[in-house]
Amino acid sequence: MLKALIFDRSLISILIILFSFICYGQDSQSVPYKGLNLTSAINGDLDLLWTLDQHHYRYFIRTSDGEIVELENNRIKGHKYDGAYKQTLSKYTNPTEKELKKLRFTLFHLSEFIDSQNTKADPNYLKQSQRAKIVINGSFLGGITNIPLFENPEDEILPQLGVELELIDEGNFPRHALYFQARQILKSDELNYQNTELAIGYRFKIIKNPNFNLFANLTFATLGFINAERSYYNVDNELVEEKIDNATFETPFSLGIGADFKVAKNGYISVQYNEVVAILVDNAGNFPKNILVGYKFKF
Repeated sequence: MLKALIFDRSLISILIILFSFICYGQDSQSVPYKGLNLTSAINGDLDLLWTLDQHHYRYFIRTSDGEIVELENNRIKGHKYDGAYKQTLSKYTNPTEKELKKLRFTLFHLSEFIDSQNTKADPNYLKQSQRAKIVINGSFLGGITNIPLFENPEDEILPQLGVELELIDEGNFPRHALYFQARQILKSDELNYQNTELAIGYRFKIIKNPNFNLFANLTFATLGFINAERSYYNVDNELVEEKIDNATFETPFSLGIGADFKVAKNGYISVQYNEVVAILVDNAGNFPKNILVGYKFKF
C-alpha cells in the first residue's frame, strides 16, 4: 500500500542541498522598479526587461541612461489591441515599417527585435536571443530498486529496466528538460511484485559541460500497473495473503539526482539515483534504493 511520505533529517538535508543548487544555477538578473522585480532578457544599448504580475506578462525597455519605460498593448475591443508598444519602441529605435508590422507582443519576438536594433547601433554587439533548438535524447537503462513507495518489509531488491526520452531547448533553456520515462520492475523469488510504470518529470542540469552533466530530477506524475502479492497477520493473528492487480496514478513529486559521462560523440553513460525523497508519497521505512544505469544518445 502506498502511503504519505514521512521525512527524516537526512532526506530533508538532501532536498535542501539540491534545491539550493537549482536556485544557484539560475542565470537571471533582477532589476527593482516601482515595487516590481524585473528580469533582464536582453542587455545592450537598449535592455529588455520583463516580469509576471498577477498572471500577466509585462515588458519594459531600459535605455543607456537608465530610464525604464513600459511597453503596453492595451485591449481595445474583443481581440483587438492598440499596439502602443510599437510606437514606444519607435521613439527609442530606428525600425523599418516591415519590422514593426510583424513584431508581436511576446518575450521571444521582443527579444529578437531589441537584438536587431542593438546590432544596428553597435556593430560589435553579440546577439543574445535564440530560436528554440529542440534536442531529443533517448536512454536505455537498467538497475535495481527496493520499490521505496510500496510496502517491502524485508527490504528486498528487485531488478528494473527502463527507457527514457529527454526533451531540451538547447537554444534558450539548455539547463532545463522534460523527461518521459517507462520502466519495468521485475519480480524475484523473494518478492512477487511487478510494476510497469510511466512517469513524467522535470530535470535541471546543475553542472552542464560537454563531457559531464550533473542533474536533479523531479518526477511529478506516475501511472503504474501493479501485479503483486503480499502476506501479513491481521488483528486475530491470522495469516492473510493478498493479491494486488490494479492501476495507480500518483503525483509523488519525488526528487532524485543523476549524472551523464560522455563516452562517444553523441553518447553518454547515464547514472540515476531516483526517489531519494518525495513530498506526497512514502515508503514503509526502508531507505530508498532506486538506481538506474544506462546509455544515453542523441537522436
